[in-house]
Amino acid sequence: VQNLVPGLMPVTLKPLALTIDSASSWANSNYLKAGFGNLTTPFVEAGLSFGDQKTKFNVFASHISSNGKIEFQDYAKSALSGNFYTPIANNLELHGKLGYRQDKYYQFGFDKNIFNYTKSDILQRFNTITAEAGLRNLSPTQFGLNYHPKLRIDIFSDNRKNSESNAVLNLPLIKNVGKGLAIKIGFNADFTRFTPDNLEAINNNIITTPVALQFKTPNLRFQAGLTPAWDNGLFRLLPSFLVDFPVAKEKWIIQAG
Repeated sequence: VQNLVPGLMPVTLKPLALTIDSASSWANSNYLKAGFGNLTTPFVEAGLSFGDQKTKFNVFASHISSNGKIEFQDYAKSALSGNFYTPIANNLELHGKLGYRQDKYYQFGFDKNIFNYTKSDILQRFNTITAEAGLRNLSPTQFGLNYHPKLRIDIFSDNRKNSESNAVLNLPLIKNVGKGLAIKIGFNADFTRFTPDNLEAINNNIITTPVALQFKTPNLRFQAGLTPAWDNGLFRLLPSFLVDFPVAKEKWIIQAG
């Protein structure tokens, strides 16, 4: 018996870029999804894009609802949001987002022989409004600085006169010092206020000013620093340490911190 071993070696397959069969670039794209499932479940989702190569607008909308076999086993989720990106200078980009979401459920499953709830009694409707704005430089400045200040505000409410508001301000700044070395400083403020029905409001405020040194090579990413933090006025000093080891050309990363 003689074994034949062909002299063949496996060849790595490399993905090729898709060739556009048109002279014009794909500046905008749109999509639409629609479906219908059992338990009377309609679904629709759409995304639209507008604008030119500089200023872009995106609009997203979605809805899904369902009616279960048990009485009041119904729910519905709807969302609408829009965002934009536009340059305001040679190296500055302004971006923003505005969105609304509503979730509606019913507290089903109670014993109707004991309780006599109406549909409005067991309704739970949650509304969330989100607004966000930010400014960033597209490439490092002549002093090697990168910055991206951003403000996000969320307002939550329900149909039982409960509400919660949250504002997050993030002011990061990165200074490149030589090749692979950077200094990172920042200011972060997170303010939350919860107002329950007929009860006193609860505030939760956190402020941090992180400072870190970052070193990066093709085979190592290292970051170490300190984060002074004020939790409702109470000061804490938090250490920060992070190491990344790329493995197999960054297909795998070992992280420690």
